[in-house]
Amino acid sequence: MKLIVQPATKNYDDYLASSSGFLFGLKNFSSGLSCTLSLEEIERIKTKYPTQEIFVAINKMIYDEELDQLKAALIKLDQLKITGVFFYDLAVLALKQELGLQVDLVWNNTHMVTNANTCNYYVKQGVKYGLLSSEITLDEMVEINNKTTMQCMVLLVGYPIVALSKRRLLSNFYHFLGKEKKSTLRIQEPITHQEYELKEDQDGTSFYFHQLLNGSKATLTLLKNDFAYGILNEEDLPHELFLSILKSFKEVKNLDRQQEEAWLKKIADQLGSDYTGFFYQKTIYKVKKNEEN
Repeated sequence: MKLIVQPATKNYDDYLASSSGFLFGLKNFSSGLSCTLSLEEIERIKTKYPTQEIFVAINKMIYDEELDQLKAALIKLDQLKITGVFFYDLAVLALKQELGLQVDLVWNNTHMVTNANTCNYYVKQGVKYGLLSSEITLDEMVEINNKTTMQCMVLLVGYPIVALSKRRLLSNFYHFLGKEKKSTLRIQEPITHQEYELKEDQDGTSFYFHQLLNGSKATLTLLKNDFAYGILNEEDLPHELFLSILKSFKEVKNLDRQQEEAWLKKIADQLGSDYTGFFYQKTIYKVKKNEEN
């Protein structure tokens, strides 16, 4: 399993020893990525690091007036022969087919990448990769990987995204209070008391679950089942700490059974988190009954 870094800095040399490639946002076409680059910057990185796999995220809804710019961007990314384009809006897939582009695509429909049948459908449409939803269990991920020819990716470290609203919620909130706007806000859900981090950019407001995902234990299973890629997201982590975590994840390939427990403890200590998300817990949402009725 290859390790892909979603960097929060432009110190790209720092990541090379422990990763196989990068995931960058494309300026004006991505949401929720710290490292968002222009096409010119992506071209310079591709030239400087020819052996690294370069993925670019186009993970936002596309408006009609953006289609010409998107078309030009996809043609350029195709010419650069990057490894793949993460897509949310089906306009990206439609344009690849219409233009006869060779660039590989990554199905990145957030909470929708949950079953092998749909993965196989997208493979038939020319999609090579898929980022599996963080809201399904590890067993379900393994089942999907075994039943599809799509190359599956899994988030291993990072703060999971919960939702994206096109509304400028922080702008409206601080305007209502008559206060200067901030770009982030920590909130607490009143029933579960779980904390979420809200971040606003030009495309709206993203909600992140404020517990750091520790996918180390799941990584051992993913390796044994020949998953293609694991993603480590540096967002909101100190740079040196992230590099240490990345180095530790690279070591997993060389572990024997007796070394695994010590390695798991090492990762947990580095992350300061034993939160495993939905890897070992099914996602069950229930509508709360109104007791007054």
